[in-house]
Amino acid sequence: MSRYHNMQKFSLAMGTILAALTIPSISLAERPEIDCETLDENVLNEFYDLSSKYVTLRDQKNYSEALVYANKAMAICTTDSYTEYTIARLNQLLDNCPEAYYHYEILSKKPDSVKAKDKEIFEDIDKQFAEIKEKCGDVVDVEIQCDPPDTVLTISGLPNSNIKCPFYGKLSPKTYSVIATRDGYQTKTESIEVPATGAKIKFPALRDNNAVGTFHIRCEQKDASAFVLVNSDGETSTYPCPSADGTIPEGTYKVYLSDQDPATAETIVISRQQNSDFLIHKVQTSRCSATPLDNSSSPYGIALFALLSFFGLTVVRRKNQS
Repeated sequence: MSRYHNMQKFSLAMGTILAALTIPSISLAERPEIDCETLDENVLNEFYDLSSKYVTLRDQKNYSEALVYANKAMAICTTDSYTEYTIARLNQLLDNCPEAYYHYEILSKKPDSVKAKDKEIFEDIDKQFAEIKEKCGDVVDVEIQCDPPDTVLTISGLPNSNIKCPFYGKLSPKTYSVIATRDGYQTKTESIEVPATGAKIKFPALRDNNAVGTFHIRCEQKDASAFVLVNSDGETSTYPCPSADGTIPEGTYKVYLSDQDPATAETIVISRQQNSDFLIHKVQTSRCSATPLDNSSSPYGIALFALLSFFGLTVVRRKNQS
């Protein structure tokens, strides 16, 4: 083999190894920014009122409540460095290292013109950020989107993690249990995996409590006793045959007779726009015997066996004569 072909094979092998070792980058959306200077007087007064509340609660060492009001103020105006610094410091005091890291990092990227206005604050930020980096330097960027917006997320392991979605922040790489709640919607719990490369997560949509549909389901198999409905979360409900009517949240369901394999399930869509009338079909079983040799003693079986044996001997003889 030529040296050229050896070099080709080596380059291909190295390319494969490098591709396997390369960590794919994730394109995450940045937090939407709201400039304080663009607010009208009424909204700005609301911001100042919330700021006054979180300062009072912080001075009283009621850090959890102070953080609630600071986050509300940040939702109105994101460019205020003092509010961002307060949120970072409160999270640090509440031992929420990833969230403290996130806000300190934003502050560290502020232009020098901003840092010059609050020199004392930014000197402290540098000190606190250094401590946070040492404590949880493995955190990665995470973006969580929800349907509907303004869903409240509670993330396992994070103190005071009642966070409004969409969520832009940092988390340590591991698995989290997330509870999503919103008035008028069914609460949902999901596990999310945060890899070392960061994560962009679309949380499953919550079901509107008023979004329900009706169904009329019939069983084709006359001796069937019941059927099973399975929703998209894997939760099951059992109804009696020969038919049943009901009202359940709209969505896509699997349905099968209770005495049959769930793998035979059919799909049904429940919609509030129309009543779902559905017939569960009887699953036909195969007529083929699992042990065909059991019938070999019948006259037809003996005749078939003899015919096949004669055919086999004929083929062997022809081969030997050729």
